[in-house]
Amino acid sequence: MHEPFKPVGYRPAPPPAPSRSRWRWAFGGVLLIFGLLAGLVLIGPSLVDWNAWKGPLAEAVRRATGRELAIAGDLSLELLPRPRLVARTVSLGNAAEGSAQEMVRVDRLEARLAPWPLLTGRLELRSLDLLQPTILLERLPDGTWNWESAIQHLSEARRQGSLTLALEQVWIGEGTATWRSADGSERTVQSLEAALTQSAQGQIAIAGSGEFAKTPLRFESTLFAGSEGGPLSLLIAAGEGEAELSGVLTRGERPLFTGRLRLASPSPARTLEALGLVEGPAQAGLDQRLAAEAELKLEGPRIETTQLRIEFGGAVAGGKAELDLDARKAAVELSMSRLDLDAWPKNDAPWPRPTLPRDWSAAAKLAVEALVWNGGIISQVRAAARMEDGKIALDEAKALLPGGSEVGIVAALEPADAGRWRWTGRLTAASDNVRGLLQWLDAEPGGVPADRLRKLTMKARLSGAGQTVQVSEIDAMLDSSHVTGGVTAVLRARPGFGVGLAIDELNLDAYRPREPAAGTEEPGAAQNPLARFDSNFNLAIAQLTYGGQRLQAVRAEGTLQNGDLALKQLSARTPSGGSARLAGGIAGAAGKEPQLDLEFDLAAKDGAELVRLVGLPDPEAKLGAMSLSGTAAGKSGAVAVDVSILSEGYEADGKLTGTLAALRPALRGSGKVQANLRNPARLAPLLDLDPKRLGGLGRVAVAGEIVRDADRLTADLTLSAPDPKLTAAIAGTRTGEGEDAALEARFEATAEKGRPILIALGLDPADLPEGAVSANLTASGPLREIAVDGSAAALEGQVTVRGRLSLAERRSYQLALGAEHPDLPKLAAAFGVKAEPLAGALAVNGTVEGDGERAEFALKSARLGPITASGTGEVAFLEPRPKARLSLALGEVPLAVLVAPFRTRGGDATVGAGWSTRPIDFALLARIDAEASLTADAATLGIVRADQVKATLALTEGKLALRMLEGDIGQGRWAASGLLEPAARDTASLSLSLQGAEIGETPEWAGFAWSGGKLALGLEVTSRGTSAAELVQGLAGTGRISIEGGVLRGLDLAAMSALAKADAPPADAAAVATSLGQGETPVTKLETGIAVERGVLTASDLAMVTPAATGRGTLSLDLLAWEVDGKLEATAVERPELPAVQIGIGGPVNAPQRTLDAEALAAALAPEPEPEPAPEPEEPVAVPVDPAQPAPAQPAQPAPSQPAQPAPPQPTQPAPPPPAPAPSAVQPAPPAAPAAEPEPQPGADVFVKGILEKLKKPAQP
Repeated sequence: MHEPFKPVGYRPAPPPAPSRSRWRWAFGGVLLIFGLLAGLVLIGPSLVDWNAWKGPLAEAVRRATGRELAIAGDLSLELLPRPRLVARTVSLGNAAEGSAQEMVRVDRLEARLAPWPLLTGRLELRSLDLLQPTILLERLPDGTWNWESAIQHLSEARRQGSLTLALEQVWIGEGTATWRSADGSERTVQSLEAALTQSAQGQIAIAGSGEFAKTPLRFESTLFAGSEGGPLSLLIAAGEGEAELSGVLTRGERPLFTGRLRLASPSPARTLEALGLVEGPAQAGLDQRLAAEAELKLEGPRIETTQLRIEFGGAVAGGKAELDLDARKAAVELSMSRLDLDAWPKNDAPWPRPTLPRDWSAAAKLAVEALVWNGGIISQVRAAARMEDGKIALDEAKALLPGGSEVGIVAALEPADAGRWRWTGRLTAASDNVRGLLQWLDAEPGGVPADRLRKLTMKARLSGAGQTVQVSEIDAMLDSSHVTGGVTAVLRARPGFGVGLAIDELNLDAYRPREPAAGTEEPGAAQNPLARFDSNFNLAIAQLTYGGQRLQAVRAEGTLQNGDLALKQLSARTPSGGSARLAGGIAGAAGKEPQLDLEFDLAAKDGAELVRLVGLPDPEAKLGAMSLSGTAAGKSGAVAVDVSILSEGYEADGKLTGTLAALRPALRGSGKVQANLRNPARLAPLLDLDPKRLGGLGRVAVAGEIVRDADRLTADLTLSAPDPKLTAAIAGTRTGEGEDAALEARFEATAEKGRPILIALGLDPADLPEGAVSANLTASGPLREIAVDGSAAALEGQVTVRGRLSLAERRSYQLALGAEHPDLPKLAAAFGVKAEPLAGALAVNGTVEGDGERAEFALKSARLGPITASGTGEVAFLEPRPKARLSLALGEVPLAVLVAPFRTRGGDATVGAGWSTRPIDFALLARIDAEASLTADAATLGIVRADQVKATLALTEGKLALRMLEGDIGQGRWAASGLLEPAARDTASLSLSLQGAEIGETPEWAGFAWSGGKLALGLEVTSRGTSAAELVQGLAGTGRISIEGGVLRGLDLAAMSALAKADAPPADAAAVATSLGQGETPVTKLETGIAVERGVLTASDLAMVTPAATGRGTLSLDLLAWEVDGKLEATAVERPELPAVQIGIGGPVNAPQRTLDAEALAAALAPEPEPEPAPEPEEPVAVPVDPAQPAPAQPAQPAPSQPAQPAPPQPTQPAPPPPAPAPSAVQPAPPAAPAAEPEPQPGADVFVKGILEKLKKPAQP
């Protein structure tokens, strides 16, 4: 139907307007409807019983989550301002395998609902507010978490029935969340405030806070809920520690996350303590800054970290890690260039012990190039370990230790009970510098010699559980000792050790310090080491060297428990079959007052072994069998000891009984001592004495008591010997300590038979008289100034000493000494010294004072027989030798005293005329340096006298030099010098000169005497040898002697010419000899050269010139054999054609025999007889001349053809120097042929005496 045409501008007329009443009714109706609806919204929910909806609501939740919902409180619905469902006391059930019935319990739950679905009877949740919820999140036995099944069910039925989840926000207030692990351990977060929101773009944000173990906890996270994923971040901060994860999550069939993980904490120790993850304080080593970063990749169940960098303290580690959650496998590798453990903080807290899950396996590798620990560097540390089924296999752990050492360990560890670990393994170790290794381990070897602790190799099996460590199957070489066995240690607060070791050979002497360690430790400053551990031990040493003693089969077995030592045995054997055993117990061995109950028994076939074992010097002599046994019982401070000793070798026995109060810091106690020496001579080898010296003592007994307490030492001992009737007593008391100590002591000894006592003191038994000996000494006063007064009487003489001693830190002394004896030669003979020239008494008075560095003495007055002396001296005790200075002034000295000591001593072997072959101890010369200055009023040797004698001597480095010896002789001057150098080629040398000495009247010698004239002498000799005999035989040198003027008595050479002029010459040779042997001969000159060789003085060019005759001859003086042999041919000056007279001298020097051979002269003087048959030739007869019966003098008749003109003397040549004596031993000259016993003649000393006496009285013209 078409609309009718309407012209332009056509406008229909408007309808008629409604009336006002109609609009009013319409508006009112609308208002009524809205009012009814508002009332219905406001009043309607209150009119409905919403609790009837609990069942349907619970069913809807069960269908959505698979869990039971229980609403114990009221359920209400509020429509304004927004629809919301409010429920009180609501709980959501836990998984069927859970430890509790409820997983979530909420005090008040508010759910915001979408309004339009609500009108259709459906519940669509847009937000949830949980007030005071209690949430349980736990690991189920199958390894899943209890919320996983609910989430999975919800994702599969997001909308089921009348309940639909379209949450935009979840808020939790004042909540509590508990994490419970499979082992039942719990972690609870309290005061939980959290909000979860989801934006329209699908970004989910979670933020919240709480308290974990009273530590503030904060967490934030964002992620995209879309199917493609997106950025993801997570931050958890607990106390000072933070963990942050950031990256991109890609969703899909195999979700993938790549990003970066960061961990940081200024102190992991504080973080662990704050979170309650450690019991007690954390290990101080964890109190260092931690920063870790890594690239993280999560793909399905696999987690990989690369570019892992961990900074902990000053250490930096790099590496990587992998984790497979499905396969439950983990692997980590770390490497570090340097790890300084010394720089880590330290305390006694244990390191955390993680619990290893049995359903996981892992592998780890660690490499540290330089590990600093205990001041040393452990290099090339390598470790590789595996974990499987809760067990750890340490495949490799090796390192290079300080001291050129290396160690390697292979082990397996598995959990035991009560959180302990059980482990087994093998250990290999080697070291080329055990000393350096011990020093690094703070086990300083002290004074162990440098050639010990050099090398160690070791293999052993390791095992243990918890605190127990076992080292078994030990096979080790320490230096040259092979060690096998095992050691078990329990590392508890009081460690325990079980030791069972066998050692093939151990030289303890080689490990003992050769010098005492510097410094001393204050007594009691350190705890007794036995108090620190318990032990049972069983040690076996096949061969042990200790104190120079070689012990065999050494065995030590016992237990140490709570400081009590039970010693089952400590035994050993010696190579000679001896044995030693100690057994018993020491209760409280680690305490201050141990209780001893010990017994010991030592025996040896050679007592030297026991002597060495107790630390005494090794005796040179064999001691024979010896035994030592006894007991020690009692508490510290009162130990009763009973010791017996028996020495078969010494024929001695002894016993000590008493109480031992303390060993340290000083020995304290009391005891009675008894000792019996049945044969003291057996002690001689031990004392390096001749057994004969002690043989006369007989049985000797010692008895007494010694007491020492805190500050007092008292001794009262007696010694007795019945044979010499010897009684001796020593008693005294020392009180105080240090400089305040004082001493009161006395010593007395008497012996009615003094000879055995003096023999024991080393005096010559051949010349000892019988008689009593006695000695006494008292000492009184503080040690810094002790007054001493003592004396000794023996051999008719007496020695006294009086003065003071200081035994303080700087020791010193000031003493007055005196000695007296009526007969000095007799006293010297008692010492084996010949001192006949010192006839007279001995009287010495002097003083000596000094300290440890210097001594000075003054000889105030002294008389040694005829010699008076006084002087001073000092000795400085320097290194390497002391040095002495001496100045003496002497009266008249008989020089024969210098020769007498070198003649034979009692018991010495001799050569020739009694020169001793006993070696001279020249070593004494090397023990001191000295300088001496001597003066003497006179020195005499027989008839020779020298006045105003001066001498200086010097002893340096074993060389004694006579620098100067000079004096006046008979208006002449003499001088000498010499050198005694035992180490040189020539042991001794002497130079002697004498000029212008006038000869007086000499005594007769070999029928001759001399009067008047001047003597000149020069002599240079050397010698070598080690005894008086060798020195005499070794004499070699040259010299010359001459006499001008004088008269030779006992020979009248002018009688030769007189007899020739007589009308009736003597009838026979005897009469001629008698005529020549009486009267005297003036001498113009007598001279000769002297050659000395092998102790023989030879004058081979003796020449004598007189007015009546000239003589030439030789003279030989053998000093070793003390023999003289000489001859002289005298020719008349006026009748040179007459045969010469032969004059001979021979025999001992002190009693030579003279012969005159005048046969040829008598024959020449006899008148020619009538011719008769030729008689049988006869041997010439040497007729000794008796000076007591002179023959009648005959007037001399000089021949006219032979005027009496003295022949000029022929010049004499000095004898050539003799060759050096051979270094062979002394060879005495062959004995002379026996001769008729001559009548006693004046000795050589009488002859020389006469000459020297006349030196002071010039001959009268």
